[in-house]
Amino acid sequence: MQVLKIEARGSRVYCFLLQNGFVSHNLTCKDWDLAHIVPEIGDGNFLDMGSSDSYILRNISLKRIHGEMYGIDLREPDVPVIRSNIS
Repeated sequence: MQVLKIEARGSRVYCFLLQNGFVSHNLTCKDWDLAHIVPEIGDGNFLDMGSSDSYILRNISLKRIHGEMYGIDLREPDVPVIRSNIS
């Protein structure tokens, strides 16, 4: 029964991310973090240490925030961060 409760919460978090224009993590257990962190981030500069596969940077770029984004990691990212022009 507990597994079903966890799965239902996971589905709601996944839907929340998609409905708000965010990218879901390929590990659904990390969607909870994304759903609670990304909406709270405002304009500013960001540094993600250990950023390979940085869904945080990818999602804050979708929010079109103002600021520089940097990621540091020893591996190439699986999820590239693409910034659109912000005026």
